[in-house]
Amino acid sequence: MRFFIQVVQIGEGGALLDATETMSFLPGFNLEGFPNRDSLPYAQLYGIEDAHTVLRGTLRYKVCSAYICMSERGCFHNFWA
Repeated sequence: MRFFIQVVQIGEGGALLDATETMSFLPGFNLEGFPNRDSLPYAQLYGIEDAHTVLRGTLRYKVCSAYICMSERGCFHNFWA
């Protein structure tokens, strides 16, 4: 038996990177995570159908978001010139 309490829809056009969440399960690593497409089919593939939460995603250091934000605002436009 499976219960889906919350399914999160992420919009198109790069909104996926705006859906990052702070990950605190490894203290001291300052990580954030974001989903990789539809995670639900992987519960059966990985044999974890009874899991309460299934999230397949990417972990990265938070500094990546800061770099992306600065880059979008042109902070590095002439950096390599």
